[in-house]
Amino acid sequence: MAVQLLPELYELILDEVPISDLETLRACCLAASVLREPSQKRIFSYLFISEGSSGHSYAAIAAKMDAFPQLCDYCIALQIDFPGDHPREWQDKQLIAERVLRRFTKVRVVDVRADCPDSFFYDQWWLFDVLQKYTSNSLKHLKLWGLDLTPTLLAKWLGAAARITLDNVRMFEVLPAELLPPVTTTRVTKLQICDYPKGSSELLGRSEFKPYLQRVGELRQVHISEQEQLATCFSLADTLERLELYFDRMSKPMHFPICFPRLRYLFLGFRTFDVPPFMLPLIAQGVPALVELRLRFYVQKGNPANIEHYLGPQAQLLSDLDDALATHSAIKRAEWFVSLEYEAYFKRPVAKKQTALYVAAFREKLAARLPGTCRKGLLVVDGDTRYMWIDVF
Repeated sequence: MAVQLLPELYELILDEVPISDLETLRACCLAASVLREPSQKRIFSYLFISEGSSGHSYAAIAAKMDAFPQLCDYCIALQIDFPGDHPREWQDKQLIAERVLRRFTKVRVVDVRADCPDSFFYDQWWLFDVLQKYTSNSLKHLKLWGLDLTPTLLAKWLGAAARITLDNVRMFEVLPAELLPPVTTTRVTKLQICDYPKGSSELLGRSEFKPYLQRVGELRQVHISEQEQLATCFSLADTLERLELYFDRMSKPMHFPICFPRLRYLFLGFRTFDVPPFMLPLIAQGVPALVELRLRFYVQKGNPANIEHYLGPQAQLLSDLDDALATHSAIKRAEWFVSLEYEAYFKRPVAKKQTALYVAAFREKLAARLPGTCRKGLLVVDGDTRYMWIDVF
């Protein structure tokens, strides 16, 4: 007698197949009737829409949805590429585009990307209105990549979902300055910024944006190299409970907020072994609720015998930091995470065995300089072979 599994178990099994592996998912769909629906759900859970890609235009998607209406309910993630057409040509396609987008009422993640160097402001107003009209009850995470934004547009997008990712967006000031839109009932609570100087992070630090960010409890920011990029961090210091900052090479020391009264998790990444001076006053007095500290060092492949060369000049700072960690009333974990890489134009991770040897040597040297932290059972030193600046948000 054949064993019949619960439908939920088939879905859990197919969830282990990457969405990108369409060949396997299609084979499962044809293999057995019990796998057909969970396979279709997996295939159509993520949908890519682009006028510049064959088979992924709004017209092609509309035809597919007309033939199989139930597939609309399977889509929970959309990637929408703005076309490279002339604005007037694109406006002619907006009727069919809205007819497609209005059918995805269960979508939870929308990734909006610019398919050309210039993303037209008018198109963004149109897309925002469409998403608000049809997905406001389901949308949880909005990602904007490569778009050109004005302050007004940025304020609008901040009211679209509880989680916002801004990746390489370009900011343009409008003269005379526009009035920012009213704050919506949907408030962003988790914010990720991946940009370079003069990007959105500097703008979001302005006082006029504070009402839009009052509920942000988590901030993750990468590619920090200039003081101005920490403006958002300063603005949100009173509300943050989780903060992740990843610094590029810094040409000069940076000022940092002196107090995060609610912060529980602090993750910092550096392309050097040097612990920044702001760490000492921050741990000693500025983060009373901190539970976990994680420092990630992305450094060049080196000889374990030279570790003391990096730690020696920081002897006093590490000693004082050890006292601050050991006497902190709330912290339960302090992790130094080491990721080695070869120096090259494209960074490559070092072999796992070499990394393990280096981490073991680093652990021994660091433990000797943080005796109080070790006695309290807080110190963890780890490493792996991945070269990763951003975890899944």
